[in-house]
Amino acid sequence: MNYILVKWFSYKKDLNTIKKYFLKYNIINKGGVLMNKLGNWTFIIGFIVAILAGLLITNNSLVNNIWIVSLLVILGLVAGFLNVTQKEATPFLVASIALLAAGTANFGVFDNNYLKLSQVLQAIGIFVAPAAIIVAIKQVYSLASKR
Repeated sequence: MNYILVKWFSYKKDLNTIKKYFLKYNIINKGGVLMNKLGNWTFIIGFIVAILAGLLITNNSLVNNIWIVSLLVILGLVAGFLNVTQKEATPFLVASIALLAAGTANFGVFDNNYLKLSQVLQAIGIFVAPAAIIVAIKQVYSLASKR
């Protein structure tokens, strides 16, 4: 079906027709590609997974659970690529620094309840770190390419 549509649109050579088709079937919205929504959902899902992982994994073994860590890293990379715009980069990086610093705190020395808080912050740090790296690289590239 896609091949037929591409052929039909190539014969028409009318970009407006393609745009109307994409708008009609929600492939794009008026503001651009729907990747923005994918980035937003990725960020929300990543935070939920990080909080649940921090609360549900026992005995401070979050970093030993390779599947959860891999999922958080992948979600963080996708969120970094799709979610943060140029305008939001600096506040995002400042917030990321705060979250990463809080994630290194060891609240487990106080009580078992604080151990869960420490694990949640650690999981959020695992999720936010790849996004922060991507946004920082995009910022450096943007600053270097302005010349």
